[in-house]
Amino acid sequence: MQDDSLVTCPPSECPKDIIARFVELICQGGAIPGDPVKVENRLRNAKALVYLPRGEEIIGIAALKSPVESYRARIGESAGFPIPEKDYPYELGYVVVDASMQGQNLSPKLVNAIVALAAGERLFATTSSAAMHKVLPRAGFVKGGQEYKNDNGETLSLYVR
Repeated sequence: MQDDSLVTCPPSECPKDIIARFVELICQGGAIPGDPVKVENRLRNAKALVYLPRGEEIIGIAALKSPVESYRARIGESAGFPIPEKDYPYELGYVVVDASMQGQNLSPKLVNAIVALAAGERLFATTSSAAMHKVLPRAGFVKGGQEYKNDNGETLSLYVR
């Protein structure tokens, strides 16, 4: 059995190669526009990053994000479910498992680590992933509002915890 010990760090303390791997996995995942500079800037504004190394590779990532108000307002309006900072201070984001490692039940481990890092604070997450529609409820998230389309035409759901 593999040792799947997670590593947690604030972005300011994550080595550059770790940040680069986060950016690579996020861009490969395709869930958000893949401008590496924008992705890295968003990562650096996160509260914490979690990653799963296996050997010399990082095979899974997640972030505890502190989203800006304009993003919150856009998501809340689209879903018909307000997500003000006072009620939902953090966002679970960037949950990505390397394509070659999917199907090994690694996403729940990453999601649960972020929930633990939130230390009882409420969270929200958005997803279009069928797998995450199963993982998030198991971690205590419930759907908020209605499904909506993003700029790429994908159908997204808002989850809150």
